[in-house]
Amino acid sequence: MATSLAVNNDLERENHEKDLKENFTVSTPPSVSSSSKKKKKNKKKKKTVTTEANGEHPENGASADQKKENDSLVSELQLRNRDLVGETDALRSALEETQRNNVEADELKGLMSREMDNLKKEVKDLKDVDDVNSDEKSRIQEENQNLQDMLRNVGNELVDSRDEIKELKQKMKDLERKDETPVQISEVKSNEITPNVHFNANEANISNGLSKDVIDKEYVRNVLIQFLENQEHREQILPILAIALDLDEIHQQILLKCIN
Repeated sequence: MATSLAVNNDLERENHEKDLKENFTVSTPPSVSSSSKKKKKNKKKKKTVTTEANGEHPENGASADQKKENDSLVSELQLRNRDLVGETDALRSALEETQRNNVEADELKGLMSREMDNLKKEVKDLKDVDDVNSDEKSRIQEENQNLQDMLRNVGNELVDSRDEIKELKQKMKDLERKDETPVQISEVKSNEITPNVHFNANEANISNGLSKDVIDKEYVRNVLIQFLENQEHREQILPILAIALDLDEIHQQILLKCIN
């Protein structure tokens, strides 16, 4: 529509200029002398006669010139119109390309928005997992600390028990030096007896009616001393010591662990 208006304005302007030229050519100046008028009339007559003699009419010549001028203007306007049409097509193509780019940009924007939402969700999930792992790590560290404290306490108790055992062992040695008799020593230990024979002999004595009620303190003391001193025969002496001290299997295991 803008192109049509521009073309119409150009046509109107050119027609107006042409009318002004024609009016200027046809109109005569106001101040002309009579002699000049006569000369012009004579020239006009001569020109008319010459033109008529040649078979030409003055109106036909002017019409031909006007036609050529009009044709030239039409051709120029057509060229301008074609240029404007080309520019319009180019602008239309550019507009369509811009619209397509806008559509692609909107699609890309939507895709990026969805991707951003997914990334935010993943970050949140990772943060939640990290919080859970942090809590679990704190719990494990606390349990580990508690276990270390327990092991430290058990170690201290073992050290105390070993010290007590060493002290008790030393006291028994002192008592043995004072009160031991050959008969009592021979009941537990002999330099020529083997571990198996020693164990069987004690087991036979127990089966013959040996009761823990009749075992005196001196015997228990000697058995305990033999148990502590004879590392190789501890497994054979342990059942006798268990009867003398009324130890069950758990107490026996604890005693072995402490001694070892």
